[in-house]
Amino acid sequence: MNRKKGMIGGTAAVALVMVWVLTTECRAADPLPADLILCLDEARRADAAHDIARERQVLTHAETLDGAAKDAAEVQRRLAVLDWKYLHRFDEARSRLLRAAATGAEPAKAWIALARLEQARADYPAAWAAATTALDVAGNDAERRGARRARARAAVAEAAALRQNGQVGHTGPLREAFDELSGQVRREPGEPESSQLLLGAALLLDRGDEALAAWRSYYRLTPGGPTPNVIAAAGAELERILPRWPGAGATPADRIELVRALAEGRFFAEAALVALDPRADASVRESATVRPIEAYARGLVAVRRLAEEHYRQTILGGGDPDEFARQIGAQAAPVLAALGVDRQPPPTNAEVDALLDQHFGTYIAVGWTAGYYDLHLGHRVLDETRVVKQYSHEASLRFVVLDSMVSNGFQSWAWESGAQHGGWAGRDTIWQIRPVYANAATVSWQRLHSEPERAEYAARLARETALDDARARRDPYGFLPGLALRLQLQADQALEARLVQRGIRDEDLRLAFLAEHERSVQESSIFAHEGRHAIDQRLGTKMGSPWQTEYYAKLSEVVFSAAPRLALDGIFDANIGDPTPHGQANRRIMKGLVKWMKQHRREIAGLDPQRPLLPQFDRLTDDQIRQAFRSMDPLAK
Repeated sequence: MNRKKGMIGGTAAVALVMVWVLTTECRAADPLPADLILCLDEARRADAAHDIARERQVLTHAETLDGAAKDAAEVQRRLAVLDWKYLHRFDEARSRLLRAAATGAEPAKAWIALARLEQARADYPAAWAAATTALDVAGNDAERRGARRARARAAVAEAAALRQNGQVGHTGPLREAFDELSGQVRREPGEPESSQLLLGAALLLDRGDEALAAWRSYYRLTPGGPTPNVIAAAGAELERILPRWPGAGATPADRIELVRALAEGRFFAEAALVALDPRADASVRESATVRPIEAYARGLVAVRRLAEEHYRQTILGGGDPDEFARQIGAQAAPVLAALGVDRQPPPTNAEVDALLDQHFGTYIAVGWTAGYYDLHLGHRVLDETRVVKQYSHEASLRFVVLDSMVSNGFQSWAWESGAQHGGWAGRDTIWQIRPVYANAATVSWQRLHSEPERAEYAARLARETALDDARARRDPYGFLPGLALRLQLQADQALEARLVQRGIRDEDLRLAFLAEHERSVQESSIFAHEGRHAIDQRLGTKMGSPWQTEYYAKLSEVVFSAAPRLALDGIFDANIGDPTPHGQANRRIMKGLVKWMKQHRREIAGLDPQRPLLPQFDRLTDDQIRQAFRSMDPLAK
């Protein structure tokens, strides 16, 4: 289980290790912004680079500045995360969040953040109470959804803990959360976290019908549509078992069948909840089918805790790679014992990996990623072979989709922006992290269809756009938040318009949008981006610098996308210009785009030559965007 892994691609920056320094003293080399909004910009950049010393320095300075109450509250929320997530200063963080809520500016966000803190401490009643307060003070649909999810997290986790301790776990909060989740998933299918929470709640409450609806929603399954090939058989079993699930009255054979189907569908924690039901016959837990699944589910919980503590120590400047690898490897022993594997002589790491993949679909890699020693552990749900063609070159690749992620690497844990590693490529295999793409699609849909979120996004877009020209005058090739927001909105609007033109309406439009968004981003960021890595490897392309590998892949990501604006999210990013390969590649692309716009300024509709060019990039058509990116690619010449 201690295998080095290859280069990671993803939806945002990769960065070098930064060491935590407990200081708020202004550094001469890094002048502090004089404006509250600019401080938040700088804090986001520091978060992208994992420089939490700089982030804390800037945010502490921001506390002394005048500005909108909304921005001041965000400063307190961000400082609270630094306090509890990295330093475990829970009391200080709680005080900050209460101060943020007391400002009256978006108080629900502070209460939701407090619920997250209490959830991390496993104080589920406190998390439920904070989330309930958030629901009471929520000012829009987005905050209400966030508060309900936080309540559901607390309720399901509390009931699951009771189930693991030998109780049925039918609590009042669980029933209340179940009702909220059931309505939400039926109104808004396809949202991953709510779907998984409903699955857990429904199984705890013996509601097979709702568990089946949650399964379908999680994987965005439509009647007659395909199920990812690796879990297709499990899906067929769940479709057979769940509609008639009798709960407490299930026979041991029925219960074992459901445990197996849930595990094969990659819901290991939920499978364990069914197995651990104290109303079940003792023979269920003793069966040769259930014992390994229960042991594996326990092992995954332990691995997650070990990984998160290792990441916390890493960002503080510590972390012991050898000890971390040893701890992760040790978690396999109880699972192998439950499987009846002969451990004399001990199996090799490769043999352990093969056994876990055979029984649970496990992908595990412990090693260095962008300068950090970390873990990627997920489970195969789709596995197929595809041919990637770019210019006159092609590569035949295995494509694997991972879900049920236990750890998606240090950076995905550390980034507070929501960015995550999206996938990576070996010589002949592309790996995709499904939750990254599924969540992005949901955010895009809400941005278009939730009136409060649409209004909030429009206000933020207008505010950031007003600052973009000044930013571009200071740095013609730097990150422009307003431009990034406009490009995201244009991409989402164009996608929905295409679906409407095809006659898709009403309830079908949401699932069609989510599926098409996920597919389009998959085609660009996986098949085009990672496919370019594979083609360069086959061609033996010489890379003078590490950033060139990512530079060429990002060019292909846009050129070969059916929706190029959807492919720009990881390029017009706060990491532009940072010292990582992604940041340097993005900087090089910005320079190339400005050069192309200068050369083609007369062809760009509405371009104002008196203004900086990069803030006007969104005036390019999709074809012009492809042309600009193609102009930088030596394979296109």
